[in-house]
Amino acid sequence: MIAAYMQGGCPEKALSLFSDMNRSGLYASEVTFASVLGSCGAVLALCLSRLVHGLIVKYGFVANISQTTVRPFNFTFCNALNACSSIFAQKEGKQIHGVAIEMGLEDDEVVSRPLMDMYFMCGKLENAHRVFEQLGSKDLISWTSIVSGYATSGKTREAKELFDQMPDTM
Repeated sequence: MIAAYMQGGCPEKALSLFSDMNRSGLYASEVTFASVLGSCGAVLALCLSRLVHGLIVKYGFVANISQTTVRPFNFTFCNALNACSSIFAQKEGKQIHGVAIEMGLEDDEVVSRPLMDMYFMCGKLENAHRVFEQLGSKDLISWTSIVSGYATSGKTREAKELFDQMPDTM
């Protein structure tokens, strides 16, 4: 439910549900913590994210993802990247990008779109463009992401050129 609220654009409800869950003594999973941290980022709740990080450490979920058997979902990366975008955390976003590459998720649509958004939000247009170029198949949403990213970054000429390159079959 927490992940669904986060994905549905209701981070406040996700955090409220996590708080209720925590008060009732239920333990969160790695996936839950990823969604909660994404929700913290979405509402810019830095203090709460520190408390959540403390719980993550307390419950032992801080191991390096590539040293363990736990494999994060593509939505875990999506939530983490959305959190990075909302607080302009380029360094952390690049680290998440590196882990996504290690796990073979660099061309996963669920990961690539928030990755492009994170790079655009942090002013790294070239990095966002590289992510776009590496996509195996580009659909209407990925084309829209790259065009709007350039446009909102003030690069309207580049946005128009990309729009003109968009296949007519979209």
